[in-house]
Amino acid sequence: MAAAVPTDSSEGLVVVLLVTLLLGPGSICILFAVRWWRDRRNIQRRLFHSRFVSPATRHARSLLFERPGRWLAIKANSVAEVRGALGLDETTPCSWDEGLTEAREQMLFVAPPVDGWVLVVGHSLPDPADDPDRSFHFLRRLSDRIGHVQFFSVNRIVNHHAWAIVDQGEVFRAYAWAGEVMWTQGPLTAAERELQMRVRPYASEAEHPLSSDEAGANCDRLTRLAARWGIDPAMVAEEVSGSDGGFVGRIGRRI
Repeated sequence: MAAAVPTDSSEGLVVVLLVTLLLGPGSICILFAVRWWRDRRNIQRRLFHSRFVSPATRHARSLLFERPGRWLAIKANSVAEVRGALGLDETTPCSWDEGLTEAREQMLFVAPPVDGWVLVVGHSLPDPADDPDRSFHFLRRLSDRIGHVQFFSVNRIVNHHAWAIVDQGEVFRAYAWAGEVMWTQGPLTAAERELQMRVRPYASEAEHPLSSDEAGANCDRLTRLAARWGIDPAMVAEEVSGSDGGFVGRIGRRI
């Protein structure tokens, strides 16, 4: 009896089976390799964020530096000492993360001490862009009460910025720019020169205006200046984020 002649469908099935047998192992290897690379990348990304850019740190930095921010760095060893000097009312103990969330409107957050520094964060601190005289008197009175006080302010939306060192009630160095020079006092510090901070004397904007790039550079370098003078709040956010020991309070009229 004659052998059966294969049909077109049976020939196609044989071809598919042969191709599957030939390419199957390679395809499986490729799929495993892609999946391994993707899983490894996701693990590395999670490790990086957990070690260096934790959600709490990203939250702290966004509140401090991506929005208009204002803070004090005070040489002190206890939050009670700072609370008394500021005359804060309605104080409530809280962690770093909770404090930054509450540091809005008329509330100030006093962070736990770090290396002999206490940070005070909040928009209710006087802004030299609005009233340089009020900032001057506020910082002098506070320094009279507690000693060494540093002040920093940055508004990244319009690139307004300010910094000051006040010690024992005397202004050692201060500079504020808000479209024009609002306050300049004392000699340029070594840290300002090293960081190439762009500063202007009074009434110099007509002849030598500060460009938007220069103003933006000052904003970008502000935390580095804070670190040179004493303490970088971004690094503090990484170290103590989530820790207890601070509090929020409403700034009183006594200062």
